[in-house]
Amino acid sequence: MGWESARAKGIERAYQTLTDRHPEVALSEWQRAFDRASEEVAPFWEEPVERGLPLGHERTRRALGHLGLDKDPELVEALTWAFYEAVLEYLRLFPDADEVLSALRPRFVLGIITNGPADVQRAKIERLRLQERVDHVLISGELGIAKPDPRIFRRALELVEAPPEAFLFVGDHPEADVRGAKEAGLWAAWVNRKGLPPPDGLEADLVLRSLTELLPQLGADARG
Repeated sequence: MGWESARAKGIERAYQTLTDRHPEVALSEWQRAFDRASEEVAPFWEEPVERGLPLGHERTRRALGHLGLDKDPELVEALTWAFYEAVLEYLRLFPDADEVLSALRPRFVLGIITNGPADVQRAKIERLRLQERVDHVLISGELGIAKPDPRIFRRALELVEAPPEAFLFVGDHPEADVRGAKEAGLWAAWVNRKGLPPPDGLEADLVLRSLTELLPQLGADARG
């Protein structure tokens, strides 16, 4: 189950907690309020240093406000963690990610660079057992640097003591992933699963509809 599906499960779990106190609220109302609050806090998610979890609370607080409900701190806390616990429970790797990691692991140094709060992102990585399948993990909440700041990509270069041109960064966010990696001098691939038109000025070296399209580019295949 990918992020969008896990997110939907999180919204439902938070709703179940909400209705213990406010049974008059319909699921559709909560979904709209949550989505609206998500859009409002979205510009701040890329900021570093433990902003993700406080913003998770802020998203919940705003969603309750859009419903005209009391924004009691205990209720905000309960709904926020109900959401995250469900997300972690239902989160799964895309099938192509599993295949590609298995194919590339014997041949390349692999790593993760992710934005978000340390505890939430670490929990996701452990849930997916990714720490066993990569060599390095960099989390903005631990470093105080977030994508697209090129410094977080340069930190990866320092870890493996290799030049930028030896790296390919693969991500699904044109700004945070592609622009950040390019500004640090890395090769960058944009994973465009939905076939969206590329943003103006996108400088991706590769555009992929599926991660498996990466394998022939790297001289690898699913047999490892």
